[in-house]
Amino acid sequence: MSNRWLRFVLASSAVFLSSNALAQWVKYSETPENVNYYQPSKVQMQNGWLYISALKNYQSNQSITDKQGVKQNYLSVAMTVIVKCAKSSYAISDLAYHSQADGRGQLVYWVTEKPDSLPWKESSPTSDMAPLIQATKKLCIN
Repeated sequence: MSNRWLRFVLASSAVFLSSNALAQWVKYSETPENVNYYQPSKVQMQNGWLYISALKNYQSNQSITDKQGVKQNYLSVAMTVIVKCAKSSYAISDLAYHSQADGRGQLVYWVTEKPDSLPWKESSPTSDMAPLIQATKKLCIN
């Protein structure tokens, strides 16, 4: 079994197990299209980077084309948001797309990347991640 596959299985298991206890998730934003949560108990600081477990529930089915070219429907995405505290930039890693809300149902697609290969974005007050970064920035220790 490759390291990448093992990492995915472990990350997916952690996301799935934590997703089943929605009471532990805290809502940080809501739009007509989706509701966004994070798990305060799962936020970790490592080497100036903040790792945040986040979950996005959609109000209606979304779709993504998998690696075989098949269109898959999903209602939630569990992810890891990584924040570079010193620069207030962020990237999204370890996305797990699920067929049901709250990270439940069938895992229909996943993406996992190493932090060094992620597209980093600067945080701004209008970014969709701004409420999450604001809610967790007190945990950043520069």
